[in-house]
Amino acid sequence: GLDYKVFSLPTTFFVNKDGIIVEQVRGVLPPDQLEEKFKKLIES
Repeated sequence: GLDYKVFSLPTTFFVNKDGIIVEQVRGVLPPDQLEEKFKKLIES
């Protein structure tokens, strides 16, 4: 986990279409927030 700077579980990574990590969320991500982040990622 140290290669990706993961210090807690769960850790969610959002990766754009170019394979670049654009956001990292530590801890539990509620379903509504997860859906919102997916929508923003798809729109970009």
